[in-house]
Amino acid sequence: MVIQNNTFTGKSKIIRIISLIFVIIFSSVFLFWDVALYEFGVTYSLSWIQTLFFTLLIFSIYGIFVWQRFRKKYYFVYVTDDDNEHIIFRFYHIRTFGKKFNTYKIPIIKFHSYEITKDSSNTELHLYQKVNEKIAKYPPISLNAYSQQEIHELEQLLKSYLPK
Repeated sequence: MVIQNNTFTGKSKIIRIISLIFVIIFSSVFLFWDVALYEFGVTYSLSWIQTLFFTLLIFSIYGIFVWQRFRKKYYFVYVTDDDNEHIIFRFYHIRTFGKKFNTYKIPIIKFHSYEITKDSSNTELHLYQKVNEKIAKYPPISLNAYSQQEIHELEQLLKSYLPK
């Protein structure tokens, strides 16, 4: 069984591309405002301070948008048990630059438990594995980009591999 949030990831990529296109278009409009109006015979022009202000305002709004999405810890998470010997978790942060790809490959016979924690803005998956009669805990995986249905499917998958 494969569980992944590629729909959210695709929509997120489209939103990022569209917002970047708007930033480029609007900043170009303000930077070339005088030239465009002069071509149409309009004598009103923006001062260099107004042009700088509007351009910086657009880039600031875009920067806040990018920073907010970065803080929400949206991850693409791909979970599969098709190997029949391992549960494989592949995930990376959904951002434009500096993606770090991670993989957890847990043998099914050593899988101990899992825990999904939810607080005000974050949902995280904690995985536990048996290692030499002790329990090892993996760093958490953010599930903020998962829908409730995908979280439920993931819980059903992981419950089927809990030791009896």
